[in-house]
Amino acid sequence: MKIKNVTLLYRPAAVRRYASKLRKFVRELEKLGVTVHQTMTGNSQVTQMVVRERLRTRDTDALIIFGGDGFLHAVLQETAGTDMPLGIIPAGSGNDFARHLRISKDPRRAAAVIAAGNAQPLDLGYVEPLPAGTRTGQWFATIACIGFDSRIVARTNSFSWPRGTLRYVISLLVELPNYGAVPAQIYADGELVHDERMTLCAVSNTRFYGGGFPIGVGAQPDDGVLNTTVVGGIGKIRLGANIPRLFTGGFTKVPEVKVIRGQEITVAGARGLTCHADGEAVCPAPFRVRIVPGAMRFLVP
Repeated sequence: MKIKNVTLLYRPAAVRRYASKLRKFVRELEKLGVTVHQTMTGNSQVTQMVVRERLRTRDTDALIIFGGDGFLHAVLQETAGTDMPLGIIPAGSGNDFARHLRISKDPRRAAAVIAAGNAQPLDLGYVEPLPAGTRTGQWFATIACIGFDSRIVARTNSFSWPRGTLRYVISLLVELPNYGAVPAQIYADGELVHDERMTLCAVSNTRFYGGGFPIGVGAQPDDGVLNTTVVGGIGKIRLGANIPRLFTGGFTKVPEVKVIRGQEITVAGARGLTCHADGEAVCPAPFRVRIVPGAMRFLVP
């Protein structure tokens, strides 16, 4: 498709940290003949209000997010299921969705992807609190997790420094002494696949979370399937010893780890734990996650 004008969305924090990159990206798009309408938003509620207006007026060829996975998460709550193309310029702390799609952080290359207009339908996940109807569900692009990893995400969100993967590593080390596996039941497409203590459960649409940890083994956002990594009960020492494998994906060789594939994953038990998706708190257990094929069109390389 031909991209002639776009709405560029960003938050104040992104401007403070990446003002130069933002200006360069806009200049590169304009060189390619694309008109850029810049809109600075605030919190998730303001962001979603702005997006709803753009969807109503249909006065833009695409929405472009200058930010990370959390900002993407807020926008998806309005754009999922529409035909509005969505582009991403990585400018967050994790950037895991952009990492999976191999979208460059370089303004010139990122602008070229937007201008090319290669809009591909990709899958999204949807987290629904249980019992159904008790709370509104949420869309996500990357991974929905609960357990030790969701505690790390919550800890990470409380830090403003450092940026990137190092912040997740620090949070992991801080949370490790407080770790404890909990009883949980996990169902894949209605079949009970785990009924014992659980350290973490990561339901993956894409490969990465935490700024580059490849927990979603084999996950692809165009195959109509969720890849779920479950770590059973494992001691602190053994867990700590296997942390380096998170960086390489080699953790799947640990006996307590299993990878499950299915279109719908339900997590019960896990009392007192909260599900996070795209790094954002969603709901406490129990909950259900389902894959929605081709739910969003993304501008990709």
